[in-house]
Amino acid sequence: MCLGLAERGARVVIASRKIDACEELAAQIRGSGGEAFAAAATSGTGSPSTGSSRTPQALGALDGLINKPG
Repeated sequence: MCLGLAERGARVVIASRKIDACEELAAQIRGSGGEAFAAAATSGTGSPSTGSSRTPQALGALDGLINKPG
């Protein structure tokens, strides 16, 4: 889904508990000329968090959010 959005010009934030996978996909998107940012999906308390509080500093305003568990 992230690749498809990035191919259409979206700037994407990829968040998961598996930060290595996020960073790998973000690098793939950037390598194809897109804009992507990887974020860990857990806060210090262990609660889920998409990292959206850091999104504006990384890529600008958040226009949409897709939550796709599993």
